[in-house]
Amino acid sequence: MTPTDILKVFDRDAGEFAFVSTYDFDPRFFESRVLSTRGFGSATAILVFMDSRRYAELLSHGIEADLFNRRYLVIPTRHAAGVFHPKLYLVLGKSSAVGLVGSSNCTSAGIAYNLELASNFSTRVDNDGLSHAASADLVRSVYKAFRAFSEQNVAVGGFVEKEVFDRAESAHAWLRTDESDSTVSRYIEFLNSLEGSIFSQLRERLDGRVVERISVLSPFYDRDLRIVARLASEWPGAEIEIVGQPKYSRLSTSSLTALFSSGVSGRLLAATTPPGRRLHAKALAFRTDAGTFWFMGSANATEYGLDGHNTETGLCFFATDPFEAIFAEHQVTLAEMDPEDFEPGEIEEPGEDAKDPPSKDLTLRSVVLMDEGRLELEASIKRKFPNLRLVIRNVRDEFISLSVHVSLLPTGVARITLDPAQVAQIERTAICKLIAEDEGDQLTSNPVALVQLNRIFREPGNSGNRSNPLKNIVETGEGLGKYVDALGHIQQVVDFYRQTNIRFHDGSQGNAGGSGSSFRPRDPYVSDTPSGWDSILVGEGVEELRTSIRDFVKRHQKKKLEKHLKRGNLNGLENFLDIFRTTNADLLKWHSRRAET
Repeated sequence: MTPTDILKVFDRDAGEFAFVSTYDFDPRFFESRVLSTRGFGSATAILVFMDSRRYAELLSHGIEADLFNRRYLVIPTRHAAGVFHPKLYLVLGKSSAVGLVGSSNCTSAGIAYNLELASNFSTRVDNDGLSHAASADLVRSVYKAFRAFSEQNVAVGGFVEKEVFDRAESAHAWLRTDESDSTVSRYIEFLNSLEGSIFSQLRERLDGRVVERISVLSPFYDRDLRIVARLASEWPGAEIEIVGQPKYSRLSTSSLTALFSSGVSGRLLAATTPPGRRLHAKALAFRTDAGTFWFMGSANATEYGLDGHNTETGLCFFATDPFEAIFAEHQVTLAEMDPEDFEPGEIEEPGEDAKDPPSKDLTLRSVVLMDEGRLELEASIKRKFPNLRLVIRNVRDEFISLSVHVSLLPTGVARITLDPAQVAQIERTAICKLIAEDEGDQLTSNPVALVQLNRIFREPGNSGNRSNPLKNIVETGEGLGKYVDALGHIQQVVDFYRQTNIRFHDGSQGNAGGSGSSFRPRDPYVSDTPSGWDSILVGEGVEELRTSIRDFVKRHQKKKLEKHLKRGNLNGLENFLDIFRTTNADLLKWHSRRAET
């Protein structure tokens, strides 16, 4: 098992349809990094399914995104008991289909820096839109899971069903077949908690096998280690091997001590990772008389994860590789530790604290902008208000862009027709709220992102001609701030500033290339925490970051701007202004952030 850069997996072939399911979602990272891959950047239809509670938190904190619900559609997805927690990626193209199942959220942490486990697979598509490869069955299983997620949520009133899934199956008839390749099914299967408890599905597949050892890798465990105890009870002759990262893994050491004291044979392995990185991988490895039976996916070693409370997915398969094989690249070292010496983390497992926000008198569920200015919204109101308005604000705008009167039908639906001038006021990703007034009392609803069906799924793919953010930064400095904010870690930001140069150009022959730019290859492992990247320190932390920004600005002042002043070539005025604007804007941005802390 080797390290994989997830972004490179989707940078091989052009895509037509792209799908993501994730618990957490970072739109800045998605737009800056994922959409710049060939697979996602070329797709005309992109769906992102995320947990509905995390969606609400994302909007309440404010988002900085230009294409949210304009270029791609984000669908908040509910799970009644726990959370929506699967980590799936799928890109369907004319010549190939690529899928990935694992533990990586669609965030800078999950894709770029965490120590994660993921399995990727692909299949070729022939000129007739058919795939006969054995791996087509896996792709089809993942695709059907996405369709099930959509059907459960009745996404955008059937629009997604027609414009995405029906179109995808029309282009790829093999997605509709129920036939499975028996060879693949016997060795590797896609498991989905929508079809029942993953624990039960694993038990069924191991029926009749002699299990000698069960290795459990997870960042979160039940507070009373209920699932681990069930594993020990189900296979009483097996040794239990628990892997945890000190100060990160949520692991009850008292419960583990009690379990081992009760007669269960087992040991605790403490994982040491590179500085600042967190082991977010999830896996169960059953060493049997027929080899190692693996389950890798999104589920933590908890009842929420493995017994049907959350929506979870994963792959199970037999392999000759032992459990230790996943650490063969020396990114992680394991050492046996007494449970009493293990220092657990404090972050709770997603699901245990998954509570809906308190019920409001005014709840906005969705706002959809269709063709010809037709606006449709759905809301829930517990009492009648004489004055009800919908306000729409473009992201990053201080003031409201549009305000319209709303008359709700008894069903909670309202339909409004906007004129062309009003539609033109919605320039970017937009956030909507309902405001109700009654005798001086004003109530404001929760925010929702406007679904702009008048624009979405219509932009042509940009395969082979897509905008490269790094190239734009090197040429003009454009997009530098946005790109930096999408990086997942302070150390990545520091490295970026140290190694990046905006080119010098004043029209003179021989300097068009300038000093160029170099970028360190991204490490595919990064930390999945609720907080932002700026709270994770590596090396000298904030001071190191401050120095790298200052050096970046001074380097461009000395080697670029002063050079322009000495040469005095008017043809270089545009380049001078690009560099001057970029460096000053960057200093102002970081100064403002420092002032806010």
